[in-house]
Amino acid sequence: MEFSKDLLDFVSVPRFAVEALLQKSESSIRVYLYGLVRGSAEMEQMAGELGLSRAQVLEALEQLEAAGLLRVQAGGGKVQYLLKSASPAPEADPYPDREFNETLQALFSDRPLSFSDYKAFYEILEVYGLSRPIILMLAEYCINTNQKGNRVAMSYIRQVAKAWAKEGIDTIEHAQMHMAALAETAGGAREVLRLLKINRLPTDSEQELYEKWEREWGFSFAAIKAATAATTSARYPSMKYLDGILKNLRQEGVQTASGVRSYFADHEAEDEQIKALLRAVSAPSLAVAPAHRRAYRHFLEMGYGQQEMLMACAQAVRAGKASLDAVEKILQDWQKKGLLHQDEIAAAQAEQERRQEKIAAMHAAAGVKKRITRADEALYQKFLDDGFGEDVIAFAASCAYGMASPLKAMDAILSRWKQAGAMSLTAAKEQNEQFRAGRQKRGGASAIDEREYAPGELDAKVYDPIDEILRGQKEGDMQ
Repeated sequence: MEFSKDLLDFVSVPRFAVEALLQKSESSIRVYLYGLVRGSAEMEQMAGELGLSRAQVLEALEQLEAAGLLRVQAGGGKVQYLLKSASPAPEADPYPDREFNETLQALFSDRPLSFSDYKAFYEILEVYGLSRPIILMLAEYCINTNQKGNRVAMSYIRQVAKAWAKEGIDTIEHAQMHMAALAETAGGAREVLRLLKINRLPTDSEQELYEKWEREWGFSFAAIKAATAATTSARYPSMKYLDGILKNLRQEGVQTASGVRSYFADHEAEDEQIKALLRAVSAPSLAVAPAHRRAYRHFLEMGYGQQEMLMACAQAVRAGKASLDAVEKILQDWQKKGLLHQDEIAAAQAEQERRQEKIAAMHAAAGVKKRITRADEALYQKFLDDGFGEDVIAFAASCAYGMASPLKAMDAILSRWKQAGAMSLTAAKEQNEQFRAGRQKRGGASAIDEREYAPGELDAKVYDPIDEILRGQKEGDMQ
């Protein structure tokens, strides 16, 4: 690809500079080219035209200087473009304020401050507007409180300076009060770590968590200390784990030390009840989560006590759906049926077991081998609602034995008996004998009691009551 540059107003950029710029950030490239085009500009003008912040411009100049492309003279008022062969002239003094520089170096002891380090402090002086005495206090504070000591990163010092500027610290007294408050907070964070059996200084993020608990959420140290008692169940207690506990307490409106202690005392008894439910459904863990508490309280609001909940747990296990969600569905079903007390539930369960036994007997008499479903229960109830006794239903099942669809045939047989008024066992037997005698006279099969149907043939002759029941259940669920 050929580029034609005949019509351009040329700006010369050395090849080594282009190669170096290709490895730099976009802001560095823009600052380098800006100086070639503009020649001179105020810092604010330069930052505004480039769409960068003042800090980004200063950082770009620092990167270009480190790459040997520019030389920033003391005070940052003049920038000189360098050639590859040019050797930078020695700096007589990084910045003109020698006493300030020497005091900074004394604070950092055996760590020699570099040109970039000094520049960072002068940027704080210029950008954040902190005075020299306050900057010296800030540097000492960062050295004494940071885990790295006098090797503290300049980025951290900038971050603290930004926070102090935001606080409006402009006097020695204000700075001293601020540091005292921070020292108290740092002491609180260290004490919390000790209570969590973590023997080290708090990290910056842990310190920020503690400050959030006190300043934003309004917890006192005594309340935070009381909340650490809830971390004993955690395998690896931490400040982050405690943060979740305090968040829940705040949502519950509990923030005082006495309130926290009362809250946990009340919940200790509640948690034991919840653990009993978790054991009853064979939960993989007995650790009580907020979701478990919400479910338990919902069960109480529905009007159920611990015994009724345990009965629901047992029923859920028998159904192969051992979970608190399954327990909730069972309790909702009982509530709809008006079953709230354990005696009522036990009686209903006993009745249900008897019903299951009757249905199982009906299946056995009809030669049906399958698990009892809700449709089977509904069909059996239909027979009872039609006015048939259990003995008549059992006899009808025996009459349907061997047919292709015994339950469908039963429904047809009982319908015919009902039309004939044969509601008792004696009348049903007479009706069946009359039907069989009539069939023999006719010399062939003509009705539902016939047992020699080919597989599937009876389905076309008899409507499916189970399908109808299932359709009715689905329609009811949709409504």
